[in-house]
Amino acid sequence: MAQNVDRLKDVMPDILSRLPVKSLRRLACINKSWYRLIKSPDFISKHLHTFNNHMKSTDPINLLVKRTRRAPFGPYGDDREASVSLLSFNRANSSAVLNLLDLIYNHDEVNHIEILGPCNGLYCLFSSTSMIVNPSMREFRILPDTPAPPDTHSKMEHVGFGFDPETNDYKVVTIMDTWRNETDEQLPWRVEMYSLNSHSWRNVDCPLPPLSIRNCSWIDAFVRGAFHWWAYDAAGDLILAFDMVNETFQTFRVPNARFSTREYAGTVAKFRESLTVIVYPRRGTEKGFDLWMMKDYGNKGSWTKHANIGPIVGARRPLGFLEEKNLFLVEDNDGRMMIYDLQTEEIIHTGFHGEEDSLQAVVYMESLISVRRDNENPQAGASFFGMIPDPLFEGNPG
Repeated sequence: MAQNVDRLKDVMPDILSRLPVKSLRRLACINKSWYRLIKSPDFISKHLHTFNNHMKSTDPINLLVKRTRRAPFGPYGDDREASVSLLSFNRANSSAVLNLLDLIYNHDEVNHIEILGPCNGLYCLFSSTSMIVNPSMREFRILPDTPAPPDTHSKMEHVGFGFDPETNDYKVVTIMDTWRNETDEQLPWRVEMYSLNSHSWRNVDCPLPPLSIRNCSWIDAFVRGAFHWWAYDAAGDLILAFDMVNETFQTFRVPNARFSTREYAGTVAKFRESLTVIVYPRRGTEKGFDLWMMKDYGNKGSWTKHANIGPIVGARRPLGFLEEKNLFLVEDNDGRMMIYDLQTEEIIHTGFHGEEDSLQAVVYMESLISVRRDNENPQAGASFFGMIPDPLFEGNPG
């Protein structure tokens, strides 16, 4: 009997690591030993990898999505309202459910939100009120305002989000252009770093190469410990990388994949844990997407054309990948999200839509990692939120 109990104790972590966060939170309230196990760092790490890496092909497709749509609250009726939701799509019967993250955005309308992540199940929502969110734990932490020198303002910010394993810290980096208020004189770019551990910003004294950054990062680009942006200089396209551990910049020249910058667009992405460039035509009713992968990270000579996806009828721009299900996410010409099966070449319509060029769709990961910190002032800690059905989404019942 004692041997059976010991065996059960040995296999219990493996059994529990296959359960969703919602179930684990309930179990932690029932049994003290389970509570200690579920809260332990080793189990949190085990659950993150076990649960998210053992999805079946028949499981629903779960995505964290953002869209912008016309809102009725503006004086002219043409204001935009952005929202972040959890989309669960059942491929077997083409049914979908969309649940809004009931965050501060429900009470303070905004017209721009950018999702960065996932990073171990955490996401950064960058907006007028930025925050780090764990949707599966229903936790969010609002970031302090980005510091700025006196009598200056910023017209543009480029943001990255990633994890520093050496300090076990989640970081948000923002590259800001600064201008003097009185003279409107442009000052050097400023780099600021937010640390979740310290819940504060600090200036990073790191020179930025002379280049221009494209004002978009709608596909996850945190690869090999660095966040990446598509950029360009006088010599052409390149990628700007910021290392989250060393807090330094470097650049990689992009392969000569765009024959014309007017005719072809490009974006940086992560695919199979490799730095990837996606190149596609700006116009046309059918588009093919070329994937270039950097096989040896940091070696510009290792760029290899990995695949050509499509052509896909009605595609406008790429949104990212669901690699474990062999799927490619695309926004069509009407602002709707499509799913393209890389194996069967089937196009799946999800019913999720927004204004043109407003969609984002990133992988939803379950995680027990909390954005709260031990021994902190409860008033300074993370807040909790719920999820509510989106009444304007045609996939939701009722």
